[in-house]
Amino acid sequence: MKKYSLALSSIFIASGLLALTQNFFSVRQIECVFNTNSACPPELRASLETLRGTALFFTDTQNTSTFSIDATGHTLEKIEKVLPSTLVLYFLPSEVLYQVRIDESYYSTNTEGFLQVSSENGAIPTVVFFNRDLLLSPTQLKPEVHQVLKLLVAEAQKNSISVSTIEWRSEQELVLLCDQTIAVSIDTTDIPKKMAQLEQILHSAELEEITQQNATSPTLDLRFNLPVLRTP
Repeated sequence: MKKYSLALSSIFIASGLLALTQNFFSVRQIECVFNTNSACPPELRASLETLRGTALFFTDTQNTSTFSIDATGHTLEKIEKVLPSTLVLYFLPSEVLYQVRIDESYYSTNTEGFLQVSSENGAIPTVVFFNRDLLLSPTQLKPEVHQVLKLLVAEAQKNSISVSTIEWRSEQELVLLCDQTIAVSIDTTDIPKKMAQLEQILHSAELEEITQQNATSPTLDLRFNLPVLRTP
């Protein structure tokens, strides 16, 4: 009976120490750090609050993908634990591929197709939507739409084509403003081939001659088997 009591007491003591340790070393302070020295956005701060009270010892700092937090528009770079109760999370802004303009409002778009309200940025392409039917939600594009635009922007960069504006009129007609002057119509099919073809046309002597002869820039249509060049 005495041995049984000692064993039971040991279990109670161990359980108490474990509970005390878990409570003492639980996350009570959360620090959000950006490499740009900018403040942690309120919506991200609210999402990080879900980590409060979790066991610091059992937090996996080596695998950032295990953290179930809403970090829309940001990339969790690394995590540090500071004893006894502080968790430090380092974030990077997600790469902005293009901006979207809807009803005169601008939204930056990251690699996952999430939208964030922003000001106009002339350094990246602007995609103009004429309605909100292409949105999956108020903060995200439909995946199929984003994939088309992401491919289009990547192929433009690959072929050294300067695209300032993309008007999404339909899947059958996207109008690109290239080099600030030349409007190019394409559809959403076979984009790599069309952009390679466009690169050759834009750098051709024939187009340069036509442009010099006309006060208004010509337009290109690449939706057919052969390119169509229209002059004013």
